[in-house]
Amino acid sequence: MKLSVKIDGLDDLARALKETPKITRALLRDTLAESTEVVARVAKTNVPRDRSDLYHAIKFEGRGLSWKAGVEDVEIVDRATGRRTASSHLNPSVYGRFVEYGTNDTGAHPFMRPAADGERERLPNRLREMATKLPRAVGSSRFV
Repeated sequence: MKLSVKIDGLDDLARALKETPKITRALLRDTLAESTEVVARVAKTNVPRDRSDLYHAIKFEGRGLSWKAGVEDVEIVDRATGRRTASSHLNPSVYGRFVEYGTNDTGAHPFMRPAADGERERLPNRLREMATKLPRAVGSSRFV
């Protein structure tokens, strides 16, 4: 007596399992990018209204699993000469620190830290939500 069993779908299962690390990485990348974008957006709402140059210098960037939000260096050009000036105190990435933490003469007006702290509290929920998407993503393999 011979007994045989045929299981349909093993090839699909093997393919899905092979692609799972790629899919997980893609979902994590998207989650981190979204989280970093939120930090930049909230920081822009926190920045003092009289600092439009600082507002426009707040950016987020990244690739893969490495993302960051912050105040970008900008090139400062002397309008009279057309040359790049060495006045780094005019650069938003420099004086943004003075706005964030204050100086001896001015009080602190934090804009980046509260944005990052708020998102730090939400990130675990974002990651849990990402984890719930994983089985469906593996089944559809649309993230690969």
